[in-house]
Amino acid sequence: MKGLIRGLSLISILFLSHAMVSAQEKEPAGAVEEELEGTITLSGAWAIYPTAVAWSEAFQKLHPKVKIDVSAGGAGKGASDAIAGLVDIGMVSRDPDPAEIKKGVLPIYILHDAVFPVVSEKNPALGELLKKAWFAFLVRFFLDVLWGVPSIVYGTLA
Repeated sequence: MKGLIRGLSLISILFLSHAMVSAQEKEPAGAVEEELEGTITLSGAWAIYPTAVAWSEAFQKLHPKVKIDVSAGGAGKGASDAIAGLVDIGMVSRDPDPAEIKKGVLPIYILHDAVFPVVSEKNPALGELLKKAWFAFLVRFFLDVLWGVPSIVYGTLA
């Protein structure tokens, strides 16, 4: 929840900043507006890659002289590339560890992702998987959510 609030805060700040810049007085007639140009590099988590590509394409439509290079290679690569100064922005799909914070990493939360299993309906063990998964969910729900007791569900699913 804290990450969601941070993400929404960042988006709000970006929109507010854009609105404030747009609301400023226009340059006098005949003045030339300075256009953004240059290159921005991003590297890191596969989970963030599709979003980063979509955002970079939208940004480049507004600022065609800006080149944005987005590459994926994992959260660890994003952190190490940013710390080493190889990229401008490291895409990391986890909280930074204390060593990364000490090296100057500034986390800005932008989105949440989820990891979940996908099981084919043709899987012969599907019925048993669903029974055990449902049991595990109920145990966790009642212990963790309702009663605040940490739970560990033992057993195998196959």
